[in-house]
Amino acid sequence: ELVHLSAGELDGLLHDLSKIIDIRNDIYRIRERVDLYEVFGSIRHELKDQWANVSCYKENMELCREIYAIRPMVHSIVYNLVSNAIKYRHIDSPLAISVKSKRIDNYSVIEVSDNGMGINLEFFKNDLFRMYKRFHMHTEGKGLGLYLIKVQAEAMGGFVEVESAPNHGSLFRVWIKNPIRVEDQILFDHPKAQIYYNALLDIARLHHTS
Repeated sequence: ELVHLSAGELDGLLHDLSKIIDIRNDIYRIRERVDLYEVFGSIRHELKDQWANVSCYKENMELCREIYAIRPMVHSIVYNLVSNAIKYRHIDSPLAISVKSKRIDNYSVIEVSDNGMGINLEFFKNDLFRMYKRFHMHTEGKGLGLYLIKVQAEAMGGFVEVESAPNHGSLFRVWIKNPIRVEDQILFDHPKAQIYYNALLDIARLHHTS
């Protein structure tokens, strides 16, 4: 039993490290048109077993419904933020989650806030986005979610801001850099041919060089 448990934990660790290596190597580099309403709707469905713990949910993405970004990364960021809000809710208060998006200068900004347990930023500020760091020990977790959020935001040219206090909830603000061009992103490059992807039209085209 212990061998199976250890093997499972090791497999999970290798999967996490593989994901981090993929991000750092920019494997998922193609920007797509991402509908944020669809992303949040999909995640609410994925978290349906835990959604009974959410008493109030508000979303406002009218100012920035669509962004051009790396879809798997956006999904991962939002999933981690929403699932963390549920996991670290305050047991004495009905959980309220609010999500919104907007555009500021050359960035698309996704905000997720809650009224949960919060984080002591004075104490944990330097460790907040480090690997395998946990700030609440009463629930299961590997302490990887915030690290992945930071790395994925940076892979898309952005960064993460946090406002939080113990017993006063948290606000995570994820900034994603808007790409300069999404029309001709190269998928495949060879001396004889290239394949390009146009995110505006959602089509790929083949260009022969000989």
